[in-house]
Amino acid sequence: MGINPGRFGAGITGIPFTDPFVLQSICGIDNPFDKRKELSSVFVYRAINGFGGPSAFYDKFLLSSVCPLGFLMDSKNSNYYDSQALFKKVSGLISHSLNKHLTMNISQGHLIILGKKNADFFNQIDGFHDLFGQIHVLEHPRFIMQYKKGQEEDYVESYVNTFLKTVSQP
Repeated sequence: MGINPGRFGAGITGIPFTDPFVLQSICGIDNPFDKRKELSSVFVYRAINGFGGPSAFYDKFLLSSVCPLGFLMDSKNSNYYDSQALFKKVSGLISHSLNKHLTMNISQGHLIILGKKNADFFNQIDGFHDLFGQIHVLEHPRFIMQYKKGQEEDYVESYVNTFLKTVSQP
């Protein structure tokens, strides 16, 4: 689970961490959108390809976001937790969305959360952190691409290893 849709990825395509370029070039889904790349999407699909590609990945995983809505502040992406007031306003929506996820017959053995701060706020949402056998927290793709670009290969490997661990353990 990522944070919430960003304006250049899921905000356009409706698919978390999937920009229009990746949607067409890697997923093979034609779309009318400007084929602009988004850093988080580029990283996530490197990890997905390391796992075996979109078919293998999406056969085992649901890629989603803690908050289903994207936010802008001063024309830039904003996160649901960037202000306490926003967090309070969307907490009910987040709980409703997470409950809907649980009705989709998905395994609750493992949850992978992208972003340490996202994980901290996820744990503040009453009752949801106790629903999963194990919660794995990975650095957020945007953080990696913006601040840890020189270590990108190590992070891709960490993501792939986490994917493999979650599918090999119930």
